[in-house]
Amino acid sequence: MIWILNNCVLLIAGTLACVLGVSFYVRNRSSNGNIRYYILLYGIFSALWCFCYAALGMTSELSVCPYLRIPGLVAIDAFLINEVFVVTEMAGIKKRPSMILRILFILISLVDLIVFFRYKSGYFRARGRLYAVVCRS
Repeated sequence: MIWILNNCVLLIAGTLACVLGVSFYVRNRSSNGNIRYYILLYGIFSALWCFCYAALGMTSELSVCPYLRIPGLVAIDAFLINEVFVVTEMAGIKKRPSMILRILFILISLVDLIVFFRYKSGYFRARGRLYAVVCRS
């Protein structure tokens, strides 16, 4: 029963994140810098992340699980890269160190995707109606 609640919370959170991101983008046309785009991307990546993992928890077909997990992983890494872009811009870091940090975190995210993107990095196990992602060590 708790898995239904968890998936509903993820769907609600994803919907709210998307709506709030788009709303901020539309309403704040006079914002300075790229903050509008960053908030919009926060909303989109959060929504994709939540929707993929909510659908992963609700699916009844194990063969679909990897195809729901992969966009969720990409959304998580894209969300974190977006966070680095926001922090480096708002902190007022000079252009060269800012670019170095951004490139470093993009490379770290790419390594993360390479490690966890493979189908064999995790498997899906049925427990009644709940499917768990279990990573192999």
